[in-house]
Amino acid sequence: MTGETAAGAAPMRLVALILLAAVAVAGCAGPTRIIQEWQDPAYAGGPFKRIFVIGITPDATVRRVFEDAFCAELRSRAVECIQSYTLVPEDGIASRERYDGAVAKARADGVFIARVLRVERRTEVIPTAPVTFGGAYGFYGSAWGGPLFMGYAAPPTVVQFDQAFVESRLFSVTSDQPVWTAQSEVFAPGNPQRDSEHFARTMIEALATRKLL
Repeated sequence: MTGETAAGAAPMRLVALILLAAVAVAGCAGPTRIIQEWQDPAYAGGPFKRIFVIGITPDATVRRVFEDAFCAELRSRAVECIQSYTLVPEDGIASRERYDGAVAKARADGVFIARVLRVERRTEVIPTAPVTFGGAYGFYGSAWGGPLFMGYAAPPTVVQFDQAFVESRLFSVTSDQPVWTAQSEVFAPGNPQRDSEHFARTMIEALATRKLL
């Protein structure tokens, strides 16, 4: 490889590295991570068999997508599930009495409630490394024990994304106190179907680990 070819190839390699780094950050979009979790040590009611799911959001479409995804995941684990919108179809937040009546009608033994606490805008800066190469300068590079430092670097890549923080609670219908609570973060929410499915899997796996399902 000539010096000119090597010099031309080096920036191209750098561009590829920048793109890969950006993809690595963007590739995290969607995953849910539990950052805080608690279970009532006094609870002795055993696994829940029929859960009423409530997604608290002013967006009716997002609510339905979330509740459908959560119930689909529960049913795949042989747990019965009722979406709140099937019995409380009105948009917005209904009264406590309205939900109590729906839970009783659904004959549920547990109620799962999820709501977004806040959404924060985050900025990720991906630094780039200086380009090094040998090529026509290989002799000097070898003599100095390594490749020649050319000092060329592109500006860092800046990626902005949202981080949603969600509170989840699981109640027994026999008590007003939660059996289990969790706070989680959802990286770069943007696709309600994908985000809801991943959130559901993460929450339900946590509940199953604690033998609440």
